[in-house]
Amino acid sequence: IRNTFRFLIGNLNNYKNEESIDEKEFPELEQYLLHRLWEVDQTIQKCVKTFNFHLMFTTLLNFCSNDLSAFYFDIRKDTIYCDSINSIKRRSTRTLLNIIFNHLVRWFAPSISFTSEEAWKAMGNTESIHLQDFLNCKKEYQNDHLSEKWNLIKNIRKVSTGAIEKIREEKIIRSSLEAHLNIFVSKENFDKVNEVMFDEIAITSSYKLHVLDENSQGFSIDEIEYVKVQASKVSGQKCQRCWKYEKELVKNEICYRCNDAIS
Repeated sequence: IRNTFRFLIGNLNNYKNEESIDEKEFPELEQYLLHRLWEVDQTIQKCVKTFNFHLMFTTLLNFCSNDLSAFYFDIRKDTIYCDSINSIKRRSTRTLLNIIFNHLVRWFAPSISFTSEEAWKAMGNTESIHLQDFLNCKKEYQNDHLSEKWNLIKNIRKVSTGAIEKIREEKIIRSSLEAHLNIFVSKENFDKVNEVMFDEIAITSSYKLHVLDENSQGFSIDEIEYVKVQASKVSGQKCQRCWKYEKELVKNEICYRCNDAIS
């Protein structure tokens, strides 16, 4: 929980309201996290009414561990650290981090009072967190259709991570950014995720999406039958700023995206 707050506070440094992006303009990943925040809020409200504080705490802990640290923060580190300061994706990320912080710090206050107060004051607030009310998530955050799609994407990411770990154990690569993925999914799911950037989701340098058939080879997981992933070492040169591998680098051995960001 402290690490979650540390990540949020560190990456909200110098955040101003003028930087914020309207939630309706968020990329899909941020919209999905808003939906998850809404789901957590529904559980919290029920827990408060029934005095079920154990479930309230474990729900928040799992949200920090599974949805934030192991998923969202992991994916968006690249955007926060390497994108242009004014990019829509980076501004959307920081806007969402601010929304998440302001909900989390209030939700945790009754359970971990000193840590919540410390986090609240670290953001420049002078009044105690214990004088604040819980925030209610907007009903517009709910998006069941998007949630279904991103549960599919998370399953593809899970298989991809397994394929990457396999070639890491074989000493073919050291970092996931050294990997290229051939992702095979069923025809039905191919159409659902055709526009998803799986290099970003799986934290690799490149990928290619294919329709799964009887000849498809790759790593698979028994309970996720509709996905196979073949991981291999990527070709190209390493950008010295974002560490992704590209076919062509520009001056100072950096990629075009990084060159644009620092120009």
